[in-house]
Amino acid sequence: PFGTEGGIEAMPDLARFELGTSGPAAEALLTARHVGFVVLSDPVVHAYWEQALAGLQPGIAERECSIAQGKIDSIHPVFLTFVAPRLYYFDALAGPDGSAPVLDGFRLLYETPSEVEGPDRPNVQIKIFGVVAGARVVVGGASASSPVTIETRIRTNRGRVFDWRTVLRPDASGRVEARLPYATGWNGAVDASPWRISQGPSTTALVLSDQEVTSGARVALELSRGRSSGAPVGHSSLVP
Repeated sequence: PFGTEGGIEAMPDLARFELGTSGPAAEALLTARHVGFVVLSDPVVHAYWEQALAGLQPGIAERECSIAQGKIDSIHPVFLTFVAPRLYYFDALAGPDGSAPVLDGFRLLYETPSEVEGPDRPNVQIKIFGVVAGARVVVGGASASSPVTIETRIRTNRGRVFDWRTVLRPDASGRVEARLPYATGWNGAVDASPWRISQGPSTTALVLSDQEVTSGARVALELSRGRSSGAPVGHSSLVP
């Protein structure tokens, strides 16, 4: 729905999605167009013309062409803070410096082999992400003095392994709320381990169903104390 047949705002919407910095704003654009799946090629290929449509100043991305070298794309470091590059290069995580919030409304479902055609050439790999509501997990029983880490290990259909992780600071009551986009087990062609929720030696494992992730179910649990590992659990209660 982002081609020219999508209406006068289709191409600007595509540019605003790919070159925006806000996850919620990107999701709002997709929701407005009833988009459930995002198919991404290397974002640098489009950035040099999308920057104008997105209302950005020139210089974010530039393309030079020559007979000897063909097309060569160059990017400003700020490019890596945008939504599409963070999805494509960083698996929806915090980005190059770790300061941005995770893009927790997206889960990787499939990727083709990674192949770069030559020096200074874009990757020809394709990645498919599902747009999900994400399970809303409320964790109680934490100490307010240190952050809580919530993570799952992802194995893609290509055998690539990475940890999807978010780190949250509890409120004064020792509670954190996280939005988690991966179900335990298969997510398309990608496999996710049980979620590991930890603060110091206190650890709890959580199993999330696909229905909980896609419907935005709210799940509550208490962080185990004095344990180095936890047996996978479903959820202790649903909260309004």
